[in-house]
Amino acid sequence: MKPGFDGTKVSKVSVRLSSNRTTKQSVRALPGTFEWRYGRGGPGMYLYHAGTHYARLWEQAGMASASSPDLGGNSGGEWKGVPEKRLEAMDELKKATAVLGMLVSARLTSYCALGLTAKEIGLKFGISSRDVPPVLEQDLVACAKCFGYK
Repeated sequence: MKPGFDGTKVSKVSVRLSSNRTTKQSVRALPGTFEWRYGRGGPGMYLYHAGTHYARLWEQAGMASASSPDLGGNSGGEWKGVPEKRLEAMDELKKATAVLGMLVSARLTSYCALGLTAKEIGLKFGISSRDVPPVLEQDLVACAKCFGYK
């Protein structure tokens, strides 16, 4: 498989299906992104699970897409109001932000949900390129503790 035109690269990873079964899967990710660093296996898999949990909450809350319906409007048909799962995700994100803090939450959103590279996050938050990976790792450790992954 060839890399993507946008700089993505393909990596083979082992995915656990059950306690004694695994399979190989190809993952395409941009080097420097959350998926590239943590999604390829290794000892930091709990950080990957915590980060993907955070990203899923962000998407369920409807904050990841500009096309998400607004909270006051209706989302088509006869339905009016906000779906319950969306409200639950928003509440969980609000609680996580209170525990983690605004800056950590903003970096996690940029890294896990928006897919920015470590270099882009460094530029966005004014962190030197050398200090970005340890800062993001500590943010993910805090995220994992917040959501009970370690």
